Amino acid sequence: MRADILGRPVHIPLYSEPAFGGAVLAAHGTRVTATLQETAGHMAGIRQVLRPDPARTARRTEPYLKLVDEPERRGRLSGALATHARSRTESR
Repeated sequence: MRADILGRPVHIPLYSEPAFGGAVLAAHGTRVTATLQETAGHMAGIRQVLRPDPARTARRTEPYLKLVDEPERRGRLSGALATHARSRTESR
């Protein structure tokens, strides 16, 4: 559903346990790799990539935008965050 709503692929990692993030940070601390991103790339893998279905994306854009608009209108979502959320649908 996330892939369809945002109109972008979703990458499902091999390991999703919270402790894995700590392991990546610890490994990065050994300075074997230059960047945290490089360390994570060596340790993590992608189990599956979910691709959006353009027909479902088109159907879900309007409800998604309503989901963004209402909390913003009520003052529960900042204007900057709402603008960013809306921009995710415009870049498709």
